[in-house]
Amino acid sequence: MKLIEFQQGINNLQQIRYVLLNDQLIPGYFHITEIGKFNKTFIDCGNTFRKTEKVLIQIWPAQDYDH
Repeated sequence: MKLIEFQQGINNLQQIRYVLLNDQLIPGYFHITEIGKFNKTFIDCGNTFRKTEKVLIQIWPAQDYDH
């Protein structure tokens, strides 16, 4: 998914809920503080070239209701 697709997708939602890997629901008063894309190009121990791409969404769940 491209970032623009993510942005367009959330614009059409009435509510967004994020769930952590341990199935804990992130409180509804969160806000997104940062979105980043990471690219990694590497050679593994079998001399195989690999590439990965990941997106990190940093969420601030503090009870900061003024944002």
